[in-house]
Amino acid sequence: MSDFLTTSQQIRAQAGGAARAFLEKELVRIKAQVENSEAVLNDYRDRTGILSFGEKDQESNEVARVRMEELDKALTAAQDERIKAEAEMQLVKAGAYESLPAVVSNQMIQNSRPDIDRLQAEYAEMAAKYNDAYPPLREVKAKLDEAQGRFSKELAAIAHATERKYEAAQQSEKDLEAKVEDERRRDFARNDASLQDAVLAREVDANREIYEAVLKRMNEISVNGSAPVSNIDLVEQAVPPPLPSLPQKMKALLIAGVGSALFGVALAFLFEQFDDRIKSADELQAYLRLPELAILPDFTKMNGRLAQAMSDGGLALLCNAGAEGDVTDERHRRNALDTLEAYKPLRNALLYSRAGGAPKTILFISAVPLEGKTMTASGTALAFAQTGARTLLIDADLRRPRCHKVFNTCPGPGLSEMLVGRVEPWQALRRLDDWSEHDYQGLFFVGAGRPVPNPGELLTSMRMFETVQQLSEDFDFTIIDAAPYASASDSLGLATMVEGVVVVAAVETPKQTIRDACQRLSGAGAKVLGVVLNRVNPRDTSFINLSHRYGYGQYGSAANDQMYISTAASD
Repeated sequence: MSDFLTTSQQIRAQAGGAARAFLEKELVRIKAQVENSEAVLNDYRDRTGILSFGEKDQESNEVARVRMEELDKALTAAQDERIKAEAEMQLVKAGAYESLPAVVSNQMIQNSRPDIDRLQAEYAEMAAKYNDAYPPLREVKAKLDEAQGRFSKELAAIAHATERKYEAAQQSEKDLEAKVEDERRRDFARNDASLQDAVLAREVDANREIYEAVLKRMNEISVNGSAPVSNIDLVEQAVPPPLPSLPQKMKALLIAGVGSALFGVALAFLFEQFDDRIKSADELQAYLRLPELAILPDFTKMNGRLAQAMSDGGLALLCNAGAEGDVTDERHRRNALDTLEAYKPLRNALLYSRAGGAPKTILFISAVPLEGKTMTASGTALAFAQTGARTLLIDADLRRPRCHKVFNTCPGPGLSEMLVGRVEPWQALRRLDDWSEHDYQGLFFVGAGRPVPNPGELLTSMRMFETVQQLSEDFDFTIIDAAPYASASDSLGLATMVEGVVVVAAVETPKQTIRDACQRLSGAGAKVLGVVLNRVNPRDTSFINLSHRYGYGQYGSAANDQMYISTAASD
């Protein structure tokens, strides 16, 4: 304890010595500043003749203020006098002498006016009776001229006095203005000198205060450095703790684990609340109140070889697969066949979708683009054709047709040429398959045709309705691939021309979007057969076990398909 106190005392003394040395240097510098500022102030006062501080010289300022006020009052009075004289001078210049105040108040002029009026009346009366040679008339004339002369002379004297009065008022005003301006300049000079004096005086006071503060601080450090430490006492001997107080690893791990679990649950709940997708087959039917026709898997996630079956031209291999080709063609054919197998449950659901027979004209539509509608319609049409039914696929998406890419067909006359009357229906029909050796009716295709500027008007016209009715008479099933509902309003009109509508929805599409499309279709009078949920992850247990349902190894496709021939023929 004593060593600690001694060491503390030494440290304080060393620190105080360094501070004292620094303050001593500063004290010398500040003292020089004080002396320099005092010398500058005294020199300035000698040059300007100031005997005291400018800010404190109240008596001098008061004298200057009173003198300035007196000059202002005198100038104001002179200006008033000049204004009055100027007004009288204007009357003189205008010849209105009788309106001058001096004329009105002049007794001689006021007394002469009745005599002049009397003489004028007497002269006029006598002039009417006598000629100018009549002595009394001449006497009256002389008296009248004499009176008018005295009157005019008095008026001229008053006018001359008014003019002199005006000139004197002008000169008095100018003299006072010069005095006021001179006094103002002296006051400004005095203010400038006083301001500079005040600045220098403040600088002297500030330097003095700094000097006194530094001197006081240096004395305090000297006293504190030599004083013993009196605020430290030894209470008890320090004992090191057996365990560290921080960090508490077990407690921190427990809190982190519980916090992470709660955060994960809250985050999962939040994602679940904001996830607006269809999450199960039961939710699909409960939310949309429509039948679930089929749940199609995401083929790219089934296995590596199925990923190629979804590319353009994949289904074209099955249309010309009467005999097995080489190894490469056979491998692609098996991939396409695995893909086609997924659409057969949809075909079966459509065959039994209503009592009294399956719908002959079916429109495939989606709420938004890129939901797999075209591939679904093409695969379903091929599945119908494999039952032996005469099937027609129509690409009614005149804006972005894709059915020809799925079957790898060449461009040619199509639906647009049929609707404008350039070709007959039989000229636009093309057969896609080559199954004559199996006695199948086959799959026929009508492409979109050339682009047109008004696809909406053509697809909702009476010609389109008549074309659909005519083609449905020649085929067992007519599958129409329409544009997405959000991209084209004409799809709503097409939905009223067919016997049934299938809504294709990807699993990523918000369920509210799907329901809005279904409600619009039902509101327009279309018969919605149900919904096909597309691109479902086969590992998602919320839906059916797709990996088991579509994981076929061997097919009896020919035997399985033949069981629907009788159904298709009866329809």
